[in-house]
Amino acid sequence: MKRHYKLYKSGKQWCCMALTTLAVMTAGMAAHQTVQAATNNTTMPTEQISTLNRTQDDESEASEKQTPSVDQVLDVSQASDVVKTPTESTVNAVETTVPATKNGWYDENGQKVYYQNGQTKSGQDYAYLESMTNPQEKNWYMVKDGVALSGLQKWFGTYYYFDPVTYLKVTDTEVPVKWANGAVTPYRFDQTGALVQGLYTDSAGHQYYSDPNTYLVVKNQRVDLPDGSSMIFGQDGQALKGLQHFNGALYYLDPATGRMVKHDYRTFNNDIHGYLFGENGQAQTGLQEWFGTYYYFDQETYQLVTNQYLPVHWANGDVTWYRFGKTGAIYTGLYRDGQAVYYFDPSTYVTVKNDFRIAEDGQGYMFGSDGKAISGLQKWFGTYYYFDPATYQMVKNNYIPIKWPNGETTWYMFGPTGSIVTGLYQWYGTYYYFSPNTYEKVTNEYIPVTWPNGETTWYMFGPTGSIVTGLKEWCGSLYYFDPYTYEKVTSKVIYANGKNYWANSTGSLSPYVVTGFASRVQNFLNGYSNNSNIAMTFIDLSTGVPSFASINGDSYMYAASVGKLPIVAYVQELINSGKLSLDTAFQYTSAADYTADHMIKGGTGSLQYQNPEGKWYTVRELLTKDLIESDNAASNQLLYHIANANSKDFDGFLGRIAGISSYSKYMTSNQVAKVMMYIHNQGGIANDLLSRTNWKNNKIGALPVRVDHKIGINGSINNDAAYVYASSPFVLVVMSNGYSDSAISNIAWNIYNLK
Repeated sequence: MKRHYKLYKSGKQWCCMALTTLAVMTAGMAAHQTVQAATNNTTMPTEQISTLNRTQDDESEASEKQTPSVDQVLDVSQASDVVKTPTESTVNAVETTVPATKNGWYDENGQKVYYQNGQTKSGQDYAYLESMTNPQEKNWYMVKDGVALSGLQKWFGTYYYFDPVTYLKVTDTEVPVKWANGAVTPYRFDQTGALVQGLYTDSAGHQYYSDPNTYLVVKNQRVDLPDGSSMIFGQDGQALKGLQHFNGALYYLDPATGRMVKHDYRTFNNDIHGYLFGENGQAQTGLQEWFGTYYYFDQETYQLVTNQYLPVHWANGDVTWYRFGKTGAIYTGLYRDGQAVYYFDPSTYVTVKNDFRIAEDGQGYMFGSDGKAISGLQKWFGTYYYFDPATYQMVKNNYIPIKWPNGETTWYMFGPTGSIVTGLYQWYGTYYYFSPNTYEKVTNEYIPVTWPNGETTWYMFGPTGSIVTGLKEWCGSLYYFDPYTYEKVTSKVIYANGKNYWANSTGSLSPYVVTGFASRVQNFLNGYSNNSNIAMTFIDLSTGVPSFASINGDSYMYAASVGKLPIVAYVQELINSGKLSLDTAFQYTSAADYTADHMIKGGTGSLQYQNPEGKWYTVRELLTKDLIESDNAASNQLLYHIANANSKDFDGFLGRIAGISSYSKYMTSNQVAKVMMYIHNQGGIANDLLSRTNWKNNKIGALPVRVDHKIGINGSINNDAAYVYASSPFVLVVMSNGYSDSAISNIAWNIYNLK
């Protein structure tokens, strides 16, 4: 076929073009993929962006000062290494005739032109043609109107690059594209030759990233990917792997994926001094919280610090020191550094100073001003503790010698809490007493011990300091201390070491011998052994040491008005000790008729008929009415204002003189007899009043000598307690149920005649 051609000038070269109108094949353009990158510092020049979407047949030319952007597109018309195909507008009016027999590649005007049967194929195509270098082989070329294209070319919605020398498509490499204005920008093409957008792994396994908007290969830059992961690309565009310093920070990029490690701790080469990477992937420094505790990372090496005591500087300028252990975790609890022991608070992590702590081993430690555990005797919160010099642990339940600077040694007891012991303390099966003033163990002393309830009990401590039981000689007298209660025994016959003793009201012992008088009385009383309605106690006082005889003497009976005697004895005791006076006055109150263990309201006595409420009565007046008239109202006032007002002291007093644990109107004849004997020995007003009772000659009072006695009657209950001033004085108590006055008188006469 014969064709006409026109010559045209392209740059400095002449080219030819067929006059026949050629249909330019254009491929459908696929929409550009969009890959978002959180960080992209490599962008196309703005001059490139301004020419975006220019078509290949656009006749206008961009300013030589502009650098085209991607998809103007990467306006290939501006790429200086692109072979341009002729167009009608550039053809000169010169015609020539080309032989129609051309086949294959021809160099024409600096271009490679492919002919087939003397013709060039119109339009653009990517064709499988004979090789330019070896006609026996074939290669793929991008041709337009028969002219081989090179450089950056758009094809089916993306871009490819064809080597300007071989015209072959470039694959799996990076190409610097030079623009008409002299700018050079790198682009990477994948294994198919397509221009890369986003993350790409080449055939060698190297990773690269091309900006989804500009197609530029990202270099020396961090990229945050849409999936939330991040990568760093080096100066050659390759993704960095492993530990990498970048922009003044340290990062770790997974060797397999290149992804940045975030919020994780990693170690390398079996070195425990690892790195902690934060939310932004940067290696952390300073104090860091991790899995519920704290670690410290070196400011220069970024590595975990172990086995060090370090200062942490806070934003406000404060500095706090912390210790980090062998695993790097912040230390809490006890820490031993050679011979020194420290403690780090589990809440604040700081070194405890000038404080006491119970450590994780359950032991107590005291720490000084430098944080070191201290030993020896230490004062803390008003008391003393002792810390073992070897272990620094607080000593508990132990008796410890303390050596003073002057060479003296003092022993102290430290209790279950570790504090120094004062007062009564049980240790090794017995009791000791430690002075509240000196803290030392008390020896050879009789000490009052006050209990939490306010009661006071006296105890004797021997030469070793242990509490005394049994016989004990002290201050020239012999005493007996009960093996069960440890208290001094008073007003009682005791048997110890094969002998009988009488313990008087002070506890002083005298040899106890049953007198002939008491023996005869006992034989008489035995005649009532099968009668539970009567209880009697006799005390022979002729020798100065009481000698007892009794029948049912420990059986409790209702005392009726005989129960007033313990109150009288306590009142007289307070008078004798100066704590009370016979002239002390109390205001009458009917509340006394309802106080604990009161006498029944009414009965004998004149006070109830004197409209007494609110009136004042002296102790003398109340005792007189109580003992002469057996006035229940008067007795209740004494019980209310004096005895029950000091109930603990009252009960303690009764325990000492008669073995009565607490006051009650139910008493034994032995108890009443001891109270009666004690009242006589007190030598107070009561003895005279008891001798002048309105029942002076009744019951035991019928004897022909002076009798100080107190009767008690309530229904069938008929009682009498008396001190008889016979030639051999004695105490006699009869407590009965159903016995008449004359029957009691007969008993008294029989005993009186046995003297």
